[in-house]
Amino acid sequence: MEEAEMGLPPLIYDIPPVFNTSLARSLYGVAAPIIVILTFINNIMVVITMYSDLPKKGSASRIQHAAIACCNSLVGIVQLPVHFYLFAGPNFPPSISKPWCGVFRILGFVLPHIFHTISMWQFIGLSIQRYLVFRFPFSCVSWYNIENMTRLVKVISGAGVLVNIVKLFDFELIDFDESIVMNGTAYSVGKILTCRARYRFINGADVYAAFCDWFVALVVHIIPCAILVIVYVLLISAICRNNTRRQNLSKNSRTGRRQAKNQTVKECSVLVILTLCLLVEIPSATVRVRQIISAIPDVTSGGGDEIIITHFFLLLSYYFYVYIYLVMNHDFRKTFLSIVRKWRPIQQRDAIELRVRTRQV
Repeated sequence: MEEAEMGLPPLIYDIPPVFNTSLARSLYGVAAPIIVILTFINNIMVVITMYSDLPKKGSASRIQHAAIACCNSLVGIVQLPVHFYLFAGPNFPPSISKPWCGVFRILGFVLPHIFHTISMWQFIGLSIQRYLVFRFPFSCVSWYNIENMTRLVKVISGAGVLVNIVKLFDFELIDFDESIVMNGTAYSVGKILTCRARYRFINGADVYAAFCDWFVALVVHIIPCAILVIVYVLLISAICRNNTRRQNLSKNSRTGRRQAKNQTVKECSVLVILTLCLLVEIPSATVRVRQIISAIPDVTSGGGDEIIITHFFLLLSYYFYVYIYLVMNHDFRKTFLSIVRKWRPIQQRDAIELRVRTRQV
Protein backbone atom coordinates (compact mmCIF):
# COMPACT_ATOMS: atom_id res chain seq x y z
CA MET A 1 0.00 0.00 0.00
CA GLU A 2 1.17 3.48 -0.76
CA GLU A 3 1.16 5.15 2.65
CA ALA A 4 4.11 7.53 2.56
CA GLU A 5 1.71 10.48 2.35
CA MET A 6 -0.32 9.51 5.41
CA GLY A 7 1.96 10.72 8.17
CA LEU A 8 5.11 9.98 10.09
CA PRO A 9 7.43 8.18 10.18
CA PRO A 10 7.92 7.41 6.47
CA LEU A 11 8.52 3.66 6.72
CA ILE A 12 6.77 0.90 4.83
CA TYR A 13 6.86 -2.76 5.71
CA ASP A 14 9.50 -3.63 3.10
CA ILE A 15 12.95 -2.03 3.47
CA PRO A 16 15.28 -2.39 0.46
CA PRO A 17 19.06 -2.03 0.81
CA VAL A 18 19.03 1.46 -0.77
CA PHE A 19 16.91 2.83 2.09
CA ASN A 20 18.94 5.16 4.34
CA THR A 21 18.42 3.29 7.60
CA SER A 22 21.10 5.24 9.48
CA LEU A 23 19.40 8.57 8.71
CA ALA A 24 15.97 7.18 9.65
CA ARG A 25 17.26 5.73 12.94
CA SER A 26 19.13 8.91 13.87
CA LEU A 27 16.17 11.20 13.21
CA TYR A 28 13.23 9.02 14.24
CA GLY A 29 14.87 6.79 16.81
CA VAL A 30 16.79 9.46 18.75
CA ALA A 31 15.94 13.05 17.83
CA ALA A 32 12.22 12.75 17.09
CA PRO A 33 11.14 11.29 20.49
CA ILE A 34 13.03 14.05 22.32
CA ILE A 35 11.48 16.76 20.14
CA VAL A 36 7.98 15.27 20.50
CA ILE A 37 8.20 15.16 24.30
CA LEU A 38 9.59 18.69 24.56
CA THR A 39 6.94 19.96 22.14
CA PHE A 40 4.25 18.30 24.23
CA ILE A 41 5.54 20.06 27.38
CA ASN A 42 5.74 23.39 25.54
CA ASN A 43 2.21 23.07 24.23
CA ILE A 44 0.86 22.23 27.68
CA MET A 45 2.20 25.61 28.78
CA VAL A 46 0.65 27.24 25.70
CA VAL A 47 -2.79 25.83 26.47
CA ILE A 48 -2.55 26.71 30.18
CA THR A 49 -1.46 30.26 29.35
CA MET A 50 -4.10 30.74 26.66
CA TYR A 51 -6.97 29.53 28.80
CA SER A 52 -5.83 31.26 32.00
CA ASP A 53 -6.48 34.60 30.28
CA LEU A 54 -9.68 33.56 28.54
CA PRO A 55 -12.17 36.03 30.11
CA LYS A 56 -10.18 39.02 28.89
CA LYS A 57 -11.09 40.94 25.76
CA GLY A 58 -9.58 39.67 22.53
CA SER A 59 -9.11 36.10 23.74
CA ALA A 60 -11.22 34.49 21.01
CA SER A 61 -8.20 33.79 18.80
CA ARG A 62 -6.57 31.95 21.70
CA ILE A 63 -9.14 29.20 21.27
CA GLN A 64 -7.63 28.49 17.85
CA HIS A 65 -4.04 28.83 19.10
CA ALA A 66 -4.80 26.25 21.80
CA ALA A 67 -6.45 23.92 19.25
CA ILE A 68 -3.40 24.14 16.96
CA ALA A 69 -1.08 23.41 19.91
CA CYS A 70 -3.12 20.31 20.82
CA CYS A 71 -3.13 18.97 17.25
CA ASN A 72 0.60 19.60 16.79
CA SER A 73 1.32 17.69 20.01
CA LEU A 74 -0.91 14.77 19.03
CA VAL A 75 0.84 14.42 15.65
CA GLY A 76 4.00 13.38 17.50
CA ILE A 77 2.54 11.76 20.61
CA VAL A 78 0.60 9.07 18.74
CA GLN A 79 3.79 8.11 16.89
CA LEU A 80 5.97 7.61 19.95
CA PRO A 81 5.26 3.85 20.21
CA VAL A 82 6.33 3.49 16.56
CA HIS A 83 9.47 5.55 17.12
CA PHE A 84 10.54 3.49 20.12
CA TYR A 85 9.54 0.06 18.77
CA LEU A 86 10.75 0.38 15.18
CA PHE A 87 13.51 2.97 15.10
CA ALA A 88 15.05 2.95 18.58
CA GLY A 89 15.20 -0.83 18.89
CA PRO A 90 18.43 -2.83 18.55
CA ASN A 91 17.43 -4.28 15.17
CA PHE A 92 16.23 -2.24 12.22
CA PRO A 93 14.01 -3.17 10.57
CA PRO A 94 12.66 -5.47 13.29
CA SER A 95 10.68 -8.62 12.71
CA ILE A 96 7.23 -7.03 12.90
CA SER A 97 4.45 -9.12 14.37
CA LYS A 98 1.02 -9.05 12.79
CA PRO A 99 -0.57 -6.89 15.53
CA TRP A 100 2.27 -4.41 15.19
CA CYS A 101 1.59 -4.15 11.46
CA GLY A 102 -1.83 -2.72 12.26
CA VAL A 103 -0.48 -0.56 15.10
CA PHE A 104 2.24 0.72 12.80
CA ARG A 105 -0.21 1.80 10.11
CA ILE A 106 -2.73 3.41 12.48
CA LEU A 107 -0.27 5.15 14.82
CA GLY A 108 2.42 5.81 12.24
CA PHE A 109 0.26 6.98 9.35
CA VAL A 110 -3.48 7.39 9.80
CA LEU A 111 -3.83 9.22 13.13
CA PRO A 112 -0.90 11.61 12.52
CA HIS A 113 -2.41 12.41 9.13
CA ILE A 114 -5.76 13.23 10.73
CA PHE A 115 -4.21 15.53 13.33
CA HIS A 116 -1.96 17.18 10.74
CA THR A 117 -4.97 17.84 8.48
CA ILE A 118 -6.88 19.41 11.37
CA SER A 119 -3.85 21.51 12.36
CA MET A 120 -3.39 22.84 8.81
CA TRP A 121 -7.03 23.90 8.42
CA GLN A 122 -7.12 25.33 11.94
CA PHE A 123 -4.15 27.44 10.95
CA ILE A 124 -5.94 28.57 7.79
CA GLY A 125 -8.93 29.56 9.91
CA LEU A 126 -6.67 31.44 12.34
CA SER A 127 -4.85 33.27 9.53
CA ILE A 128 -8.06 34.37 7.80
CA GLN A 129 -9.59 35.41 11.11
CA ARG A 130 -6.50 37.44 12.01
CA TYR A 131 -6.58 39.22 8.66
CA LEU A 132 -10.25 40.13 9.06
CA VAL A 133 -9.66 41.38 12.60
CA PHE A 134 -6.60 43.43 11.57
CA ARG A 135 -8.22 44.85 8.44
CA PHE A 136 -11.79 45.38 9.66
CA PRO A 137 -11.55 45.73 13.46
CA PHE A 138 -14.95 47.40 13.88
CA SER A 139 -16.94 45.23 11.49
CA CYS A 140 -15.74 41.99 13.09
CA VAL A 141 -17.21 42.81 16.51
CA SER A 142 -20.49 41.08 15.61
CA TRP A 143 -18.94 37.68 14.93
CA TYR A 144 -15.51 37.70 16.59
CA ASN A 145 -16.23 36.09 19.96
CA ILE A 146 -15.35 33.00 21.96
CA GLU A 147 -18.53 31.12 21.06
CA ASN A 148 -18.04 31.46 17.30
CA MET A 149 -14.35 30.60 17.45
CA THR A 150 -15.10 27.53 19.55
CA ARG A 151 -17.74 26.51 17.03
CA LEU A 152 -15.26 26.98 14.17
CA VAL A 153 -12.66 24.80 15.92
CA LYS A 154 -15.24 22.04 16.43
CA VAL A 155 -16.38 22.17 12.78
CA ILE A 156 -12.82 22.00 11.41
CA SER A 157 -11.86 19.18 13.80
CA GLY A 158 -14.99 17.19 12.95
CA ALA A 159 -14.47 17.64 9.21
CA GLY A 160 -10.82 16.58 9.49
CA VAL A 161 -11.84 13.36 11.24
CA LEU A 162 -14.76 12.57 8.90
CA VAL A 163 -12.81 12.89 5.63
CA ASN A 164 -10.02 10.63 6.93
CA ILE A 165 -11.78 8.13 9.18
CA VAL A 166 -12.24 5.66 6.32
CA LYS A 167 -8.46 5.07 6.38
CA LEU A 168 -8.87 3.31 9.72
CA PHE A 169 -11.01 0.58 8.14
CA ASP A 170 -10.09 0.32 4.45
CA PHE A 171 -7.23 -2.16 4.95
CA GLU A 172 -6.61 -5.68 6.13
CA LEU A 173 -3.46 -7.51 7.22
CA ILE A 174 -2.22 -10.49 5.25
CA ASP A 175 0.47 -13.08 5.90
CA PHE A 176 3.01 -14.20 3.34
CA ASP A 177 3.15 -17.94 2.78
CA GLU A 178 6.19 -18.00 0.52
CA SER A 179 9.33 -16.08 -0.37
CA ILE A 180 8.61 -12.90 -2.27
CA VAL A 181 10.49 -10.18 -4.14
CA MET A 182 9.62 -6.53 -3.59
CA ASN A 183 11.55 -3.50 -4.83
CA GLY A 184 14.17 -5.85 -6.21
CA THR A 185 14.86 -7.45 -2.80
CA ALA A 186 14.01 -11.04 -1.85
CA TYR A 187 12.33 -11.69 1.49
CA SER A 188 11.44 -14.89 3.30
CA VAL A 189 8.60 -15.46 5.71
CA GLY A 190 9.56 -14.92 9.36
CA LYS A 191 12.77 -13.04 8.63
CA ILE A 192 12.08 -9.45 7.60
CA LEU A 193 8.39 -9.48 6.79
CA THR A 194 5.67 -11.33 8.71
CA CYS A 195 2.68 -9.44 7.34
CA ARG A 196 1.62 -6.63 5.10
CA ALA A 197 -1.47 -4.46 4.65
CA ARG A 198 -3.67 -4.31 1.57
CA TYR A 199 -7.00 -2.72 0.73
CA ARG A 200 -10.05 -4.80 1.64
CA PHE A 201 -11.33 -4.63 -1.93
CA ILE A 202 -9.38 -5.82 -4.97
CA ASN A 203 -11.47 -4.35 -7.78
CA GLY A 204 -10.74 -0.66 -8.11
CA ALA A 205 -7.89 -0.67 -5.59
CA ASP A 206 -5.59 1.22 -7.99
CA VAL A 207 -8.21 3.89 -8.64
CA TYR A 208 -8.88 4.22 -4.91
CA ALA A 209 -5.13 4.55 -4.17
CA ALA A 210 -4.74 7.23 -6.87
CA PHE A 211 -7.77 9.09 -5.51
CA CYS A 212 -6.33 8.99 -1.96
CA ASP A 213 -2.96 10.25 -3.20
CA TRP A 214 -4.39 13.25 -5.01
CA PHE A 215 -7.01 13.93 -2.34
CA VAL A 216 -4.29 14.17 0.30
CA ALA A 217 -2.05 16.22 -1.98
CA LEU A 218 -4.83 18.72 -2.65
CA VAL A 219 -6.56 18.89 0.75
CA VAL A 220 -3.47 18.72 2.99
CA HIS A 221 -0.75 20.25 0.84
CA ILE A 222 -1.62 22.21 -2.31
CA ILE A 223 -4.84 24.04 -1.35
CA PRO A 224 -3.75 24.92 2.24
CA CYS A 225 -0.35 26.19 1.07
CA ALA A 226 -1.95 28.29 -1.70
CA ILE A 227 -4.46 29.81 0.74
CA LEU A 228 -1.77 30.52 3.33
CA VAL A 229 0.46 32.26 0.77
CA ILE A 230 -2.43 34.52 -0.28
CA VAL A 231 -3.38 35.29 3.34
CA TYR A 232 0.31 35.89 4.12
CA VAL A 233 0.45 38.73 1.59
CA LEU A 234 -2.85 40.17 2.85
CA LEU A 235 -1.63 40.02 6.46
CA ILE A 236 1.52 41.97 5.60
CA SER A 237 -0.59 44.67 4.00
CA ALA A 238 -3.02 44.83 6.96
CA ILE A 239 -0.24 44.93 9.58
CA CYS A 240 1.62 47.69 7.72
CA ARG A 241 -1.59 49.71 7.48
CA ASN A 242 -2.30 49.26 11.19
CA ASN A 243 1.25 50.17 12.17
CA THR A 244 1.15 53.38 10.14
CA ARG A 245 -2.16 54.36 11.72
CA ARG A 246 -0.90 53.68 15.26
CA GLN A 247 2.31 55.64 14.70
CA ASN A 248 0.36 58.65 13.47
CA LEU A 249 -2.00 58.52 16.46
CA SER A 250 0.74 58.13 19.08
CA LYS A 251 3.60 60.19 17.64
CA ASN A 252 3.36 62.72 20.48
CA SER A 253 3.19 60.14 23.29
CA ARG A 254 6.11 57.99 24.41
CA THR A 255 3.78 55.55 26.17
CA GLY A 256 1.54 55.43 23.13
CA ARG A 257 4.48 54.66 20.85
CA ARG A 258 5.57 51.84 23.12
CA GLN A 259 2.08 50.37 23.19
CA ALA A 260 1.80 50.72 19.42
CA LYS A 261 5.09 48.89 18.98
CA ASN A 262 4.00 46.04 21.27
CA GLN A 263 0.73 45.69 19.37
CA THR A 264 2.49 45.61 15.99
CA VAL A 265 5.00 43.00 17.20
CA LYS A 266 2.10 40.94 18.56
CA GLU A 267 0.39 41.06 15.16
CA CYS A 268 3.66 40.09 13.46
CA SER A 269 3.86 36.92 15.59
CA VAL A 270 1.18 35.42 13.35
CA LEU A 271 3.37 36.21 10.34
CA VAL A 272 6.39 34.51 11.92
CA ILE A 273 4.39 31.37 12.74
CA LEU A 274 2.91 31.41 9.24
CA THR A 275 6.42 31.75 7.76
CA LEU A 276 7.62 28.78 9.79
CA CYS A 277 4.60 26.77 8.68
CA LEU A 278 5.16 27.54 5.00
CA LEU A 279 8.88 26.77 5.24
CA VAL A 280 8.10 23.15 6.15
CA GLU A 281 4.79 22.67 4.33
CA ILE A 282 5.80 23.90 0.87
CA PRO A 283 8.81 21.52 0.58
CA SER A 284 6.63 18.69 1.88
CA ALA A 285 3.97 19.50 -0.72
CA THR A 286 6.58 19.70 -3.48
CA VAL A 287 8.09 16.34 -2.56
CA ARG A 288 4.67 14.70 -2.29
CA VAL A 289 3.39 15.99 -5.65
CA ARG A 290 6.61 15.00 -7.38
CA GLN A 291 6.32 11.57 -5.77
CA ILE A 292 2.82 11.09 -7.19
CA ILE A 293 3.69 12.39 -10.67
CA SER A 294 6.84 10.25 -10.81
CA ALA A 295 4.81 7.21 -9.70
CA ILE A 296 7.14 6.53 -6.76
CA PRO A 297 5.14 3.99 -4.72
CA ASP A 298 6.63 4.78 -1.30
CA VAL A 299 9.53 6.31 0.55
CA THR A 300 11.66 3.18 0.27
CA SER A 301 11.57 3.14 -3.54
CA GLY A 302 13.55 6.30 -4.18
CA GLY A 303 13.89 9.85 -2.95
CA GLY A 304 13.67 8.59 0.59
CA ASP A 305 16.13 11.03 2.16
CA GLU A 306 14.23 14.17 1.18
CA ILE A 307 10.93 12.72 2.40
CA ILE A 308 12.46 11.69 5.72
CA ILE A 309 14.03 15.13 6.19
CA THR A 310 10.92 17.13 5.23
CA HIS A 311 8.76 15.06 7.56
CA PHE A 312 11.26 15.42 10.38
CA PHE A 313 11.44 19.21 9.99
CA LEU A 314 7.65 19.29 10.16
CA LEU A 315 7.89 17.78 13.65
CA LEU A 316 10.74 20.10 14.55
CA SER A 317 8.80 23.23 13.54
CA TYR A 318 6.09 22.51 16.13
CA TYR A 319 8.69 22.85 18.89
CA PHE A 320 9.33 26.58 18.24
CA TYR A 321 5.75 27.88 18.38
CA VAL A 322 5.79 28.61 22.12
CA TYR A 323 9.01 30.61 21.85
CA ILE A 324 7.52 32.76 19.10
CA TYR A 325 4.61 33.53 21.41
CA LEU A 326 6.97 34.36 24.27
CA VAL A 327 9.20 36.67 22.24
CA MET A 328 6.61 38.49 20.15
CA ASN A 329 3.35 38.44 22.15
CA HIS A 330 3.56 40.81 25.12
CA ASP A 331 0.25 39.66 26.64
CA PHE A 332 1.17 35.98 26.34
CA ARG A 333 4.61 36.59 27.87
CA LYS A 334 3.12 38.57 30.75
CA THR A 335 0.54 35.87 31.52
CA PHE A 336 3.12 33.10 31.16
CA LEU A 337 5.55 34.77 33.59
CA SER A 338 2.77 35.36 36.10
CA ILE A 339 1.94 31.64 36.02
CA VAL A 340 5.60 30.72 36.48
CA ARG A 341 5.85 33.04 39.48
CA LYS A 342 2.82 31.40 41.08
CA TRP A 343 4.42 27.97 40.64
CA ARG A 344 7.83 29.12 41.93
CA PRO A 345 8.52 27.59 45.35
CA ILE A 346 8.64 30.07 48.25
CA GLN A 347 11.98 30.16 50.00
CA GLN A 348 11.63 29.01 53.60
CA ARG A 349 13.49 30.94 56.29
CA ASP A 350 16.22 29.26 58.15
CA ALA A 351 15.06 27.76 61.47
CA ILE A 352 17.75 29.61 63.46
CA GLU A 353 16.76 32.93 61.88
CA LEU A 354 13.16 32.34 62.84
CA ARG A 355 14.17 31.48 66.41
CA VAL A 356 16.26 34.65 66.75
CA ARG A 357 13.42 36.80 65.41
CA THR A 358 11.01 35.16 67.86
CA ARG A 359 13.29 35.96 70.82
CA GLN A 360 13.64 39.54 69.65
CA VAL A 361 9.90 39.95 69.62
